[in-house]
Amino acid sequence: MTFHKLIQILNTTRSLNIPLLPLNTSPIGNDAWLAGFTEADVYFGIKITEFRPKAEDEKRSRSRKIYCKFVIEQRQLDKVTGLSCKDFMQLIADYFNSSLLSKTVNSNKYLSPVNSYYFNVESVSKLEKVVEYFSTYSLMGIKGLDYLDFIKVYSMIQKKEHLTDSGRDQIKLIPAGMNRNRKF
Repeated sequence: MTFHKLIQILNTTRSLNIPLLPLNTSPIGNDAWLAGFTEADVYFGIKITEFRPKAEDEKRSRSRKIYCKFVIEQRQLDKVTGLSCKDFMQLIADYFNSSLLSKTVNSNKYLSPVNSYYFNVESVSKLEKVVEYFSTYSLMGIKGLDYLDFIKVYSMIQKKEHLTDSGRDQIKLIPAGMNRNRKF
């Protein structure tokens, strides 16, 4: 909708005749639309936990784990149009065999609570679909660098290298340069 408004403004102010195309309804795996969306609204992460024995106020101990995490989060309502983002978020979640969830964030950063839809892909078997998609439709921006780091760790997990001390030590260095920590 917002893109259509931009085209209408360009057509009017610049005497252009750019056609207004309908919403793309092709299956997600058939084009690079999601790759473009990913550049802005997706998180590729690596989660590392260390062993922690059971404390008196806890039910169990925490084991050592390393896993990759792919997360998409989007506001429930588009700010400009006021339209719900649920339908397209559900399509993306379904494509990656994940459950669409919702949450509300109350933060000093925002004047009012922010409601969003999100889903996580963490299991190695479900991450295969993520890797398959982005192997076909490459990421070009900064998110592409995060994805390459994500793939390094994913490959090490596939080879069971994360179970060795040297592999674990190598993986620990990778998240320090990803996402907000990435230096240019």
